[in-house]
Amino acid sequence: MKTSVYGVLVPLTVVLLAWQWQWPSLRPAPGFDESWTAGLAMAVHNGLVFGERVVFTYGPLGFLSTGSLWHLHLAQASVAYTFLLRFGLALGVFANARRTFGALVAFLIALVVASVDALLLEPVVLLIAAVWALTADLTERRAIAYSAAAGAFAGLELLNKVSVGVSLVALTAVFVLSLGGRRWACVAAALAGWAGSLLIVWTVVGQPVGALPDYFLNSARITLGYGPAVGVEAPGLGWQYPAAFAGLALGVWAAWQSTAQLDRARRWGVVALWIVFWFFAFKEGFVRHDPEHDVSFFGPLLGGFLAFRWRGRSRLIALVGIAVLVVFALQAATSSLTQALDPTRDVSIAFDQVRDVLSGKRSAALVAAGRAQIESAEPITPEALSLLRAHTVDVWPSEIALAWAYGLDWDPLPVLQSYSAYTTALDELDAASLASSHAPQRILFVGGPDSDADNRVVSFDEGITSRGILCRYREIYASGDMAVLAHGANRCSQPVLFATVKAGWGQQVRIPSPPTSHSLVSVKIYGVGISGWESIESFFYKPAERFVRLDDGQDHRLVPGTATDGLPLRASPGVDYPAPFNIAADAQTIAVIKAGTSSGGGRPITYAFYTETVAPSHS
Repeated sequence: MKTSVYGVLVPLTVVLLAWQWQWPSLRPAPGFDESWTAGLAMAVHNGLVFGERVVFTYGPLGFLSTGSLWHLHLAQASVAYTFLLRFGLALGVFANARRTFGALVAFLIALVVASVDALLLEPVVLLIAAVWALTADLTERRAIAYSAAAGAFAGLELLNKVSVGVSLVALTAVFVLSLGGRRWACVAAALAGWAGSLLIVWTVVGQPVGALPDYFLNSARITLGYGPAVGVEAPGLGWQYPAAFAGLALGVWAAWQSTAQLDRARRWGVVALWIVFWFFAFKEGFVRHDPEHDVSFFGPLLGGFLAFRWRGRSRLIALVGIAVLVVFALQAATSSLTQALDPTRDVSIAFDQVRDVLSGKRSAALVAAGRAQIESAEPITPEALSLLRAHTVDVWPSEIALAWAYGLDWDPLPVLQSYSAYTTALDELDAASLASSHAPQRILFVGGPDSDADNRVVSFDEGITSRGILCRYREIYASGDMAVLAHGANRCSQPVLFATVKAGWGQQVRIPSPPTSHSLVSVKIYGVGISGWESIESFFYKPAERFVRLDDGQDHRLVPGTATDGLPLRASPGVDYPAPFNIAADAQTIAVIKAGTSSGGGRPITYAFYTETVAPSHS
């Protein structure tokens, strides 16, 4: 038996791993998404405290899922982690398929599955392991060990990508509660594994234990605010909904037919594992439902389907199901099987990337090339650099990679990119940082059409913070799409309510003029938040999108969680930064649109207009 396991499974799995190595380039690069990966790596490297000084959808282990060479030791850990994760996927799929189809067919199936499934590997690996454990005749000691391991894995992932960690916690809970009479010992083991893993890893990466409550609280805020803030439905993807529910039905059938010999608790436990797995994968792929995110559902769905074992005539149905899910996954990725299956390419990439992180010369060359690419794509003038050097600097609203490329003393606001401050609490966290003793001495304001997501008004993402920047920073340099802001005393009074207007969805409202020659007008919009039935819809799927329409006639995405934070609208001449760095939208009218709601329909919207006095920036 040992010869069979170690002499067949492991060598073939290593071959599988090399033949389906799909990991993006390690070279740092410019861009919106690349910037948050740079921020995660720099935050860990610089010893910033997550939950207090850093808040994002990823935690202090987020660098494990990104991999770029922002810092060599973190990239090495990322490649090693990815190796172990993909090895676990290849081994689990191959071993499970081998029990049903034999070694040769299983190898081919595992090769296809591992080549197509490149995302959300953690839930797939845990699902395969949990289903195997529930269908095996485990001793009590082994059941407790498996429970502890599952809990430890979930604890680890809560410090990587928060949403994935939550899905692993849910899968672990279903698993241990399905273990029959020994379930409470297994629950205790899972909790111990979860807490032990989380605490040990948290301290190993240099995080203070006292910051954990803030980490959980702010991670919950940013995770729960994700759907209402960035949920989107791209055109042309309607076919994926029936495909997704067909995948759900296939998995439920597979879970039920493969567990006929089990007791009731374990049989229903396997079915529940699949449903929970499908739900979290669905959220990952369909909340922000576009060609970049749908692969986060269909690839993992295919991998998860291989968690089950089939017998007799059901093997043919299983092969058909696998083929159908492969087609779905390839269609979502707009790829073909020949493109996904390219052993020569994958072996070459795997070999090169191992050399890249082990060779100081090769890694230094990649770092230099990445730095040069970022500097070429977004050059900072020598004049601006001279004003940034020897000062702590935040890059706002999103282009954090510039701080890495130019070697700036990066001191960010807590929410790494402004578009991620999805709630008032997160907005207030950033604003409090501006008013604190550790506020960045300089802000590099990078404007332009790509400075925010989904055609949003940058300063509307976090209204309190945006107004705080205008109040506490003065512009000392501007050129092209970059400006340098210097910290100073607060030059704004407290906002005072001076006009209230009620209107329906889509109805245009005139914005009052600034009442004095040194005024800023902002608005708190009530009645556009997520409530009632829509809150339930938001939890299981996503709510309707909200948009704000200003004088330009465009529909800009509106974040409902920060709509009451005082969105800057109009400023007296000379109060705001000159365009294109103006904080106020410089609009005369405003209307809020809700997708699927006719103009004038729905509950009334209240526009509460506030004004605050802004002293000249030289005072």
